[in-house]
Amino acid sequence: MNIAPKDLQQVDQIAALLQKIDANDARFFEEVLEEIHRHQPFLLSSMLGYQYDFSSEAFNDILKLHLLIWMYFREQSAAKKKVVTQAQFESHESRNIHLLKYLAGENPNDKSYTAVIEEDLERLRSKALWTACMFRFNEQPALKTLDSQTRGLTLIGLKSMIECFEENMGN
Repeated sequence: MNIAPKDLQQVDQIAALLQKIDANDARFFEEVLEEIHRHQPFLLSSMLGYQYDFSSEAFNDILKLHLLIWMYFREQSAAKKKVVTQAQFESHESRNIHLLKYLAGENPNDKSYTAVIEEDLERLRSKALWTACMFRFNEQPALKTLDSQTRGLTLIGLKSMIECFEENMGN
């Protein structure tokens, strides 16, 4: 996988957004959630759908990752004009699940296995954002303790949401 200068710039942007998210209070979150409600109702629905499936700690961590996705894309004018739809999300989610099922049947030591993963990651234009999501899953105590299937499905949901925004932004 090639890392372009744009990818490195994204790292600084993501780090600043994470610091902002981690340092803020309930009022900040209410304001951002209201903004999401106005511009991306499916994103809000997707976020809130996790609250009954996870402990409050894990839900808060997952909520913050969704906020990160929104805050990353919201500066682009299309983010507030072109909404992510459920059908669009399900299309990306289905493709990601299909990819994982395909990989489950392959030998991880084969070059073709690695090539498929690299090809999928090359399509992703927000590599630093995706990396931050995966990093949080490996660092936050409430997310680290999730079983592998739950972790996998939640990460697929996050990746699918990122892909929806990329599609809408024309990135």
